[in-house]
Amino acid sequence: TDRTAFTTFVREAASALHAQGKLLTVNVYAKTSEPGTWDGPRAQDWQAIGQVADQVRIMTYEYSWSTSSAGPISSVSWVNDVIAFARTQIAPQEIMQGVPFYGYDWVGQRGTDIVWTQAMALANQYSAPIQWDGASASPWFEYRADSTRHTVWFENRASVDAKLRVAAANGIGGVAVLRRGGAEA
Repeated sequence: TDRTAFTTFVREAASALHAQGKLLTVNVYAKTSEPGTWDGPRAQDWQAIGQVADQVRIMTYEYSWSTSSAGPISSVSWVNDVIAFARTQIAPQEIMQGVPFYGYDWVGQRGTDIVWTQAMALANQYSAPIQWDGASASPWFEYRADSTRHTVWFENRASVDAKLRVAAANGIGGVAVLRRGGAEA
């Protein structure tokens, strides 16, 4: 319901910022079609935003999120679909593809933010072999702690490289990195 209001806000912000010689970058939820599949993307008119923003940063992460079932953070096939759709709505040079540098340690449908070093420490501590999911280009593993099954999906060099290849193949403006979690207890 905020789609028109958000578009108006972005247009007014762009006008005010550009009048002062400033740039406007807008982060948007990922989607593969208009209007999108849930409220967040539906509230964002990519074509209208792309006409006035200097950069549109697409959050191509949270394919699986902290309260979903365990799975890839950023499936490369989904990222490719999102960027392909974005190119139909936004000038390619204005598109910035979000690349995650984090993962989740899930127990059921509750995930805790982790980063690569934490994922590797858990895999080592529990002697959990790291698996590779070719369809999503993502690493993952499972372990048991106190009789509780944990499933960890995270990003590593190979998974990030796969996402960087999507950006390069699509000739977009660049990438924006997101790192969540990682705080040591």
